[in-house]
Amino acid sequence: MSNVIQMSNVNPMTNVIAGAGDQVYKKLVYAIQNNNLQRFYPYERVVKLTQQISSVSLLELSNAFRITAEVAIDLYQLALYDIVILADDSGSMTTDSRIDELSAVVEKIAGVASRFDQDGMTLCFLNDAKVSSNLRAADVSSALQKVRFSGRTPIGSVLRQRILHPMVIKKMSHGQLQKPVLVITLTDGEPDSKDDLVKTLQEAKDFNLSTGSTCAAFEFAQIGTDPTAQRFLNELDVHPSIGNIVDVTSSFELEEEEYAKAGATLTPHMWILKLMLGAIDPQYDSADEVR
Repeated sequence: MSNVIQMSNVNPMTNVIAGAGDQVYKKLVYAIQNNNLQRFYPYERVVKLTQQISSVSLLELSNAFRITAEVAIDLYQLALYDIVILADDSGSMTTDSRIDELSAVVEKIAGVASRFDQDGMTLCFLNDAKVSSNLRAADVSSALQKVRFSGRTPIGSVLRQRILHPMVIKKMSHGQLQKPVLVITLTDGEPDSKDDLVKTLQEAKDFNLSTGSTCAAFEFAQIGTDPTAQRFLNELDVHPSIGNIVDVTSSFELEEEEYAKAGATLTPHMWILKLMLGAIDPQYDSADEVR
C-alpha cells in the first residue's frame, strides 16, 4: 500500500485511532493534503502522531480559547509543524503597551505549541542574537525580559539568515528536516527593506516548489496599530509574486473592525487562533473571514 495519504483509500477507523483520535487523524490528513506535506508524513507517521496528540484535551483547548470543540480541533494541525516566532525587538516596540502585547501573544502560542510538542517552540528576534529553543509558556516572560528593545526592523535579512537558510533549506538539503516550519513574524512596523523581505520570501517559495512540499509557511501579524505596519501587511498580502505563500493578520483592533463590517464579532482568542492557523489552513487565510 502506498504511504501517500489519500482519504479515499485509508480507513481511519482502526483500533489505534478510533473515537476522538479519528477526529484528530482526519484533521491532520486535511492539513497534510492542503499543504503538500506527504513527504514528511507517510501514513504510519500520521497514525503515530495521532496517538501521541490525542491525549491533548480538546475540552481544555476549547476552554482556553473560549471556542467550540469543532473549532478547537483545528489547533491540532499545529502538531505537524515546528513553530518559530520571529519577534520585533526594534525601538518602536517600547511605544504604548506593545511589549506587553507581544508577550501575551508569544505566551499563548507557546502554550499551544508545548501541548503538541514536548520541545515547545523557538523564539528569535530581529536585533538580539539570542535564540530561545524549546520555549514553553512559562519561559516567555523571562526570555523577553532579557531583550533590549532597540534598533531597526531588518525582517528580510534576519528571516533569511537565522531561519530560512539554517532551519529549513540547510536541514532539508541534508535530509535532516523532520517537520515543516511555521514561521510567525510579530512586528509593529514595516521592514527596513521591503525588497529584501520579498526576495527572502521568493527564495522560500522557490525552494518549496523545488521540493514539492511546503517546507516553510509564513504568517505575519501586527503588534500595535501603526498605520504604516497595516499598509505593509496589506501590500504583502496582495503582492503578485509572494502574496500567495504568506498570511497576514492585522492588529486585533483593525481585524475587529473588519468582522464588524461583516456583522460579526471577533474575540481576542479568535484573533490569536487566526494568527496561528492562517498560514496553514485556508479556512483562516482571509482577514475578514468569520467562522
